[in-house]
Amino acid sequence: MSLDNPYAAPSTLPAAEAFREPEELARHVRHGVVAGCVSGGITLAITLAALFGSAIQGVDAWMLVDVALIFGLAYGIWRRSRAAATAMLIYFVASKLIQFVESGQPSGLLISALFVYLYTRAMLATFKLHALRREAQG
Repeated sequence: MSLDNPYAAPSTLPAAEAFREPEELARHVRHGVVAGCVSGGITLAITLAALFGSAIQGVDAWMLVDVALIFGLAYGIWRRSRAAATAMLIYFVASKLIQFVESGQPSGLLISALFVYLYTRAMLATFKLHALRREAQG
């Protein structure tokens, strides 16, 4: 603060160096977001197909709630939310288990394993990013 003018704005202090996300962790988060958007898009397409013509067993308008949840969790992962990333992984695994039990056949195991891998990496990356950010601040 200037001694000449007691009403002058305070001088700026040197800004703390901004936290920079490691590229590898940011990439895992991006992949989780993309996986969420793809999963939400596929669910939306199947739901709309069932609503407007095709008779798909077990698909009705309530699947739009699933679509909103998936896109909401993908947005949460994009915002680096540990809770959203964890919820997405749990939700995806639970929904696939329910789907496999109801249909009686384990179809799409390879694709499901890929999504589980991407969601797991995104979840671990969000936890690591929060730990690194906390370490950098204190």
